[in-house]
Amino acid sequence: MIARKYIISDSRNLVKIFHDNAFEEVDIIITSPPYYGIKNYENKESQIGIGQTYNEYLNDVTSILNQCYSLSKSDATLWLVLDSIKTKGYVTTLPFDIAHELKKSKEHTWKLKEIIIWDKRKNTPWHSHGRLKNRFEYILFFIKGKSFKFYIDRIREIGEHKKWWKTYPERYNPGGIAPSNIWEIAIPIRGWGQKYQEHYCSFPFSLVERILLLSSDENDLVLDPFAGTGTVLAIADQMNRRSVGIDINIEYNKLFDEKVITGAKQYWGKRNKNKEKEKKREDEFKINNMKLRAIKGAFEIKNIINNSSYYNNDIICVLYESNSNTLNSTSILYIISNSNNSNITDLNKNEMISDIKTRFKRNFIISNILLKDFIDKYSDTEFYLYNKKIYQYEQKISTKILYDKSTIINGVISNIKIDIK
Repeated sequence: MIARKYIISDSRNLVKIFHDNAFEEVDIIITSPPYYGIKNYENKESQIGIGQTYNEYLNDVTSILNQCYSLSKSDATLWLVLDSIKTKGYVTTLPFDIAHELKKSKEHTWKLKEIIIWDKRKNTPWHSHGRLKNRFEYILFFIKGKSFKFYIDRIREIGEHKKWWKTYPERYNPGGIAPSNIWEIAIPIRGWGQKYQEHYCSFPFSLVERILLLSSDENDLVLDPFAGTGTVLAIADQMNRRSVGIDINIEYNKLFDEKVITGAKQYWGKRNKNKEKEKKREDEFKINNMKLRAIKGAFEIKNIINNSSYYNNDIICVLYESNSNTLNSTSILYIISNSNNSNITDLNKNEMISDIKTRFKRNFIISNILLKDFIDKYSDTEFYLYNKKIYQYEQKISTKILYDKSTIINGVISNIKIDIK
């Protein structure tokens, strides 16, 4: 079993390389082939795209990607980072030409699942007449079969919630917002700590990290058939994935050994420090979202009860929440009165209340309890009154105040404490 392997060779012979090294099937491919003949990397004339026609270039890239397909597992994914290019002053849609060539090359090949815009935030410092500064590239996401790894919850984002997430908690996933197909990730501007860009198309560590989080597990085998400086391999190493990288340029292999691995370790050390803070923010948001769902759901159920014919006498609703930190947890909504009510079973089957349970992903159970029994049972429990705002309690109250029902009939009382500014 390999941990990490960087091979100096030509990826056009990918199947033979895998056979000679007895490598197992690949779980994920992350790569970026040369952009036709736009740049000759360190004068390597054997580089794909140099001295070739555009069709010859497309055939070679397609052949390599199809070899990746044959060497990968049935649930494998391919992540291809590419940009359009200018040839003779006009745009050539290189990413989509490759996707098209793949589609027509074989019946069984990679299927394009998603197109992502990678906003690099910075750009190469030049432009020309009729051309704007280009600060984005494409990430083409391909799948091999219907079953594939895609862990969206791993890369949800907390920091971009709209201001009304407190008022409409049921509209927000407690794990955060699913990322869009525009990824803002800055490119490395000075290579690996040097005063110049040592590799024209080096990946940011954070870009590789995001893709590996989204579509791989620990111990998976990662392949980059155009390894370059080896960013994919270096981050895979830090994330406990095994990896194989192939490139024709021995100078990049040296750069990988001397600098990129060290840079990846430094990056991962900083990431681990930040992860604690991120985890704390994520947990805080999740818990608050669960609490808000419970309180708002209780308000909506209370309104249904108030407007129904189930009860003729005045009632007080109290949400007693035993566990608010997970979806589908149970909340008890007490109907407090001075007499027993016989319609609780029918109320729990009410279609409008069932809809609330579905929307809020909460299992609200409505239960009748005599005022005296409630006070005896929860005499030592601290409750909070919510009236106009579900995200800020108005006051702390004790069960003694329940004797004066008029002070709380319009609100919801809960043992859940929420005070979000």
